[in-house]
Amino acid sequence: MSEVQLEKIDTLPLLQCRLVLASAGSSHSSMPSIVTHFKYLARLMFFFSCIFKKRMLHLAYQQQAPVVLLLNLEYSRRVLSRSESRRFFGRPLEGSSPPQPVLTMIDHLILHGVDVEGLFRKSPKQSTLRMLKAQLDRGSVPDFYQFNPHVTAALLKEYLREIPGKLLLSGNFELWALAMEQTVDRQKAVHRLLQMLPSAHSVLLSRFLRLLRAISSSPQSKMTAQSLAVCIAPSLLDNPKMDSATSWLPELAEYLIVNAPFLLEPFQDAQLAISSSVSNDSGLSDVDVCLEASVSTSDSGILGSPSSTSSQGISHSPQLLCSIWKH
Repeated sequence: MSEVQLEKIDTLPLLQCRLVLASAGSSHSSMPSIVTHFKYLARLMFFFSCIFKKRMLHLAYQQQAPVVLLLNLEYSRRVLSRSESRRFFGRPLEGSSPPQPVLTMIDHLILHGVDVEGLFRKSPKQSTLRMLKAQLDRGSVPDFYQFNPHVTAALLKEYLREIPGKLLLSGNFELWALAMEQTVDRQKAVHRLLQMLPSAHSVLLSRFLRLLRAISSSPQSKMTAQSLAVCIAPSLLDNPKMDSATSWLPELAEYLIVNAPFLLEPFQDAQLAISSSVSNDSGLSDVDVCLEASVSTSDSGILGSPSSTSSQGISHSPQLLCSIWKH
């Protein structure tokens, strides 16, 4: 090669080296922008994947909604705590009979609250009511003899108010409204609706109406069927839609109290002539004598428990009426 060619060859690497250095510098300066683009693409892909998963879950829920609901219900049952599972107030009525504590309250009021003035109208101390509610929710039954009958009556009304769906089934609210609009066939329509009640609802309603009829029949209580109906009507039924008037609810409650023997079969009134201050030679009080007679003469009780059997067997027949024993 000539010297001219050698000089040209020597200058080429310098030019190439300068170009390489320039390109390397420019690529280094563009690195942050490339990383930013990758982060943006990653976020975009994550966003679309979330939308896709949400859409797939929505389609699966539409196709298997009953299965999902059952799984959710089963899960909610499992996560209930022990205190929640023992809850007395606010639980639905299940099985063939209501819980024993509520029947005990009714039996106690039949024996010791019928002649009390203003029962279900007068309100007790709220602190006492909250204490007894908490005790029942813990699974312990209070000794109702230690409290005023007004406390037990308020506790019973509170229990009825918190029954899910109410005692008369608020799902049939419009049917109850149509039944009360009837003038000729009202008894037949009401009787038909009462037959639609579940067993536990029917038993509790029968026992509760027996108590209300006993109170309304007592002159000392100063509570008529109409005044009792005004006090307890909101605890029996409500309007789930809240789109129509409920002024006829007290009329329905009064109708049930007055016509219970014709609407509920079998139905027995609890008429007691009680004098707890007088005792007989056997050492039993008049209440004990009446309960003993009713248990021996009655073939069956609603629940088979001592309290429920005693009140179920008590009737207005002369053989079962409590009388005042003389020394």
